[in-house]
Amino acid sequence: MKQIIIPIFLLCIASLTAIPQSQNSPPTDSITESNFAETVFHSRVSFNKTAFLNLANFRSTDFKKNAYFVEAQFDSLAYFMLAKFHDEANFNRADFDLSALFFAADFGSLGYFNSIDFHDLAGFTDADFHDKASFMVAKFHDEANFQSAQFDSIASFIAAKFHEEANFQGAQFNNGVDFLSTQFDSSASFIEAKFHDKASFRGAQFNGLVNFFIARFDSLLNFNGAEFKKGLYLYGSSLPMILDFSGVKTTEIIDLTVAGDSTQRASDHICYINFFDAPIEKFKLRYDIFRVWKPKPPISTLDYEKLTNVYEGLSKNFKDHGYLNSLQTLDKEYQEFKFIQNPNKSKIGLWVGRRLNFINKYWNDYGYDKSRIWLFTIGLFSFFCLLNWIGLLHLSSEVYAIQNVDNALRVRRIYDQKKVRINLRGFDLAVYYTVAVFFGLKITPQNLNLEAKAGVAYIFIQYIVGLICLAYLANFVISSHLIGT
Repeated sequence: MKQIIIPIFLLCIASLTAIPQSQNSPPTDSITESNFAETVFHSRVSFNKTAFLNLANFRSTDFKKNAYFVEAQFDSLAYFMLAKFHDEANFNRADFDLSALFFAADFGSLGYFNSIDFHDLAGFTDADFHDKASFMVAKFHDEANFQSAQFDSIASFIAAKFHEEANFQGAQFNNGVDFLSTQFDSSASFIEAKFHDKASFRGAQFNGLVNFFIARFDSLLNFNGAEFKKGLYLYGSSLPMILDFSGVKTTEIIDLTVAGDSTQRASDHICYINFFDAPIEKFKLRYDIFRVWKPKPPISTLDYEKLTNVYEGLSKNFKDHGYLNSLQTLDKEYQEFKFIQNPNKSKIGLWVGRRLNFINKYWNDYGYDKSRIWLFTIGLFSFFCLLNWIGLLHLSSEVYAIQNVDNALRVRRIYDQKKVRINLRGFDLAVYYTVAVFFGLKITPQNLNLEAKAGVAYIFIQYIVGLICLAYLANFVISSHLIGT
């Protein structure tokens, strides 16, 4: 690259310090003509508190060492297109009266633009930040264009103010971005932007429409405490692992039914969504690829109350929108949550709750698949029938006698056998015996041999299980209107 001899007065300026000051002060030096296009600076350069009265041309300039522009004043256009900053680039508290153009600039190290003022276009299209990029408390009075910019490290826009359009279309954030308490007075466009790590908009204020059309989120998308006045658009955007809407405020409906790309919807991708203290009635979503976010157990009483409010709010939301499948999925999850994570229960209560949850989950799918009772009844009946067949001689003669079975055994001379074993001739009697106990409405006490304690316990277990099955079967028949009208 062509090198230009640095004027003596520039060397004097380069000796100025880059130590930040607490408040802006008037420029100490001024430059009328500043054409440094394609210049190569091999040593540290400092333009701290320098006033550039006319065009500041640093197009394709190569800064090999630190470049300081702290509190610099740019009264005219500032060109930094294709500039290369190999080391720290510090523009803290600089002031750009006209357009500041950093198109395709390359920041090899730290890029500081804290408390900076852009009064006209701030153009960072195709800029590449290889290290941390900091725009904290920056003020963009006109359009801010970061289209297709790439941030390889953390990008910070904490407390920045965008008074006109903020354009991050196609921008790529590889290691997290923080828009904490950032103010967007106009539209904010993140169309096709890629967030490969955490994207935080905590406490951000969106006074215009914010658009994430076909954006990609790989980790956390945090809108905790954010405010939306013109709506949030997520059509076709991929959903992150965690989506945080806790404490948000919105005057418009936020439609999440259009979020999620086709690949995610075709796979088992789940997005955990945080609705703590959020106006759930302002959201529209189906519960196909979403699940309620919960903190790691053990859950505190306060979090349990908040989660209960979330489940109740979503339940009403799904009912109002007629999303019955979503309502069913949510209700199953809610029942499981109450069984196994209620902090108000004792250890014994939680132990019992886990077992009750297991039963409800697999017995009848929390009441949503009552037909399962037929399979369980047949299975349990077959199980007890097999046990009764094996021990029929002992059960009938020593534990619980059923007269018809006992007589039939005697007639068939099965009692003449010297040892108890499976006998095919007694299988029909085992079935009859099982029906009499499993589906019997009562046990005849006088037929029980109370001395055979283990056997009596077995008979009562079989009897109680049978009664439970009968009760569920009766409820299924009645609730399903299989008989009558």
